Amino acid sequence: MSSPWVRGSGFILIIYAATLAGITPSIPSLSLSGWEEREELKSLSLGAAADSYVTFTAVSLTKDANFGGLSYLKVSSYLGTAPSEESAAYLMFDLSDIPPGAVVHSAVLVVYQLAAFTSLSVADACCLEVYNVADPDWTEYGITGSNVPHETADLSTAHVRILWGREARYAFDVTKDVRASLSSENLALTERLASSLVPLPGEVTFGFASRESDVPEQRPKLTIRYTSTEELNKVSLKEAGKTLLAVTTTSREVTVSEVRPLHEYAIELKEEHEHGWAKITIDKSAFFTNPYVTPGRARYYEDSSYYILVVEYGKSVGRQRISVISHSIGTFDEEGRPKRIFDLGGEVYVEGVGFDPRRVIDVYLLPDGGPLESAATIARATVTADEEGYIQSTMIWRANRPGIYDIWADANRNGAFDDQDIINDKNTEAYPMVTVPEFNVAAPLLLAALVFLPSCWSRTHLIKREVAKRGSNAAPFTSDPASNRP
Repeated sequence: MSSPWVRGSGFILIIYAATLAGITPSIPSLSLSGWEEREELKSLSLGAAADSYVTFTAVSLTKDANFGGLSYLKVSSYLGTAPSEESAAYLMFDLSDIPPGAVVHSAVLVVYQLAAFTSLSVADACCLEVYNVADPDWTEYGITGSNVPHETADLSTAHVRILWGREARYAFDVTKDVRASLSSENLALTERLASSLVPLPGEVTFGFASRESDVPEQRPKLTIRYTSTEELNKVSLKEAGKTLLAVTTTSREVTVSEVRPLHEYAIELKEEHEHGWAKITIDKSAFFTNPYVTPGRARYYEDSSYYILVVEYGKSVGRQRISVISHSIGTFDEEGRPKRIFDLGGEVYVEGVGFDPRRVIDVYLLPDGGPLESAATIARATVTADEEGYIQSTMIWRANRPGIYDIWADANRNGAFDDQDIINDKNTEAYPMVTVPEFNVAAPLLLAALVFLPSCWSRTHLIKREVAKRGSNAAPFTSDPASNRP
């Protein structure tokens, strides 16, 4: 007996042949009820919420360095008798826009190669691989080769063969990683980009566009296709047509209110799921400086326009309240705009609110999570609050060293942290205020030195060869995710 597919195929061929002969065949009515009941396939496109690369060879001078905020990600491996630097890239994607219980049908990660170099013959050099990392405990401006997250999968999820000497776009099938992350209630998917072990003595080095790339089309992207019987609830708070704060949540009952303009918002909700969450997106112009939540903690993201907080919680009997509060003191640029990330050489200004009128205050800048002692600080400014308790914009530091820092307002000027004082960091390492990325000033030069210059020979020869084959206006190569499954 032939299969339904064979029978159906034959029926289609009969219709096709009849149509060619100019005959209009009589088509029996078909029941589509099965298709009508099928859930709609939805597509979600996500940019990386955080990305950085690390170097992790024991002898590396940059093992403890952080490379967050750069416009590129470096991946390299080496095999030989002389020690050399090796590096890998980490990318995080926020999955909180996928409803609970969703069925993921596909997930494709796309990265854009800026350049690739190998000291081996192209035939000997191998692959770029993607590994799932179950541990989401890292941040873009905190990750280094010394503190990389654990629980990295032993086997890669997908791999591609490298296209040398040219720009290229690679696509990886990471469906099983997204499914595993959601099934374990991990809303922060982490993928690690690494090169395969070099089979012969030599090295391979790649440069990829990061989420900070000036070319949006080259930034890492994760596209997920899924079906779901549920929808997330979306509520926003607007003023004069402008959205100040938006909440995307699993909770059916939710209200949002402004408690203090620019300083505090309240979210009240009732959760029916065992694992619930709320993604809170705040326009930076609607908040004094970067926020924190109480009670509990939130996963913190940001871009040039928004603060993003993802709060997770359990099932609630009644309504519960989440307060989103601005820190009382923060860092700003010279034009008075909230700013947390500064380049080396940048001018760091502080502003504050909620202090006793006319009080004289010592403001300190100190390493994040370090001892709250005046002797440990790297910069200091003495300010006086105005009649309304505001600290007006005051320059405290010209950034001359990389690192992550806290702002401490010593309200009674006794050089010790006590109940009268304010620190911007409510939870150690959760909300660092001032971060100076490593090597930001020299990023173009470093990319040239690490990737482009060593590959001049291979780029020149391979590009000439490919241009002759494809024409000078050809688009970058794109890999097929279907061929990337190990």
